[in-house]
Amino acid sequence: MLSRMRMGRQAVSVGWRLRDLVGTRRLLNILSWIVGFLAACSRPQGWCGLSASSARHVVLLVAAFGCAGEPDGGGAAPPVMDSDRCVAPAGLGSPQTIEAALDLMNTLPGPVTVSCLVEALDRPLKVYATSGTLSAQPAAGVRSPRIFILSGGLTLSIVPDGRGREVLEFGENRDDARSIKGELHMPVALPISDHEPYEHLRYNEHVTVCGFCHLDEHLVPEVGLPNAYISARFRPAVADYVSLDSVRAEHERCDAGVEPERCAILEAIFGGGPVVQESFPADLTTIFGR
Repeated sequence: MLSRMRMGRQAVSVGWRLRDLVGTRRLLNILSWIVGFLAACSRPQGWCGLSASSARHVVLLVAAFGCAGEPDGGGAAPPVMDSDRCVAPAGLGSPQTIEAALDLMNTLPGPVTVSCLVEALDRPLKVYATSGTLSAQPAAGVRSPRIFILSGGLTLSIVPDGRGREVLEFGENRDDARSIKGELHMPVALPISDHEPYEHLRYNEHVTVCGFCHLDEHLVPEVGLPNAYISARFRPAVADYVSLDSVRAEHERCDAGVEPERCAILEAIFGGGPVVQESFPADLTTIFGR
């Protein structure tokens, strides 16, 4: 298991280096050809002679940059958070759906930052942190983990620093094992349309980029949006768990003069009221299938 995890992390690390050299679009074209080739000669014992495990790492490599899309270049730095304005109107502070989260965000000062959204959420805030990097929204280590905010039927995920900081991810639970996926590049201008969380996810006419890892993916017609897909839910690997006390300690030692954006996100989590540890359902599998 540990060897498979290390292989996956190494594949993603190599992928990020290649992206820096050739650019995201060109790299995705290369990987698209590879995945198409592997799929074309699929057979029970593996893909074109590759073991199922090796083939899966190729797929994970594609998804590791695809799900997060390509951030817009030249964006302005997020504004300093005004705590008096990052307040949810009555009844909007505990969104249970992606649509409800957008309703909340559209009431906040724009462009909306991650820190402003988090500050506006009702308390107690229920969170789970992971140092896992095998994701389209990778953690930046234990110091800046990927933080899931579990709000009933809706899960938000954020990262205080690193590549993952540019994206807010959504998972709207539809049953015990599946959720609708969405994302926004942050900070996001207002107004936010109901289709914007899904615009960056379509890989081709049959699948979104998230579908490479989150299996059993299909369109959700009742949502009424062309790119809204539902797929399998995962829970983070236990080996990557980061305790709430560890994240709280990072908040307490964060120097806003040195890392203003990172500190603003941590302050938004811990500065607005009680924060409690939450867990994912034990019957969910991890990305490794266990």
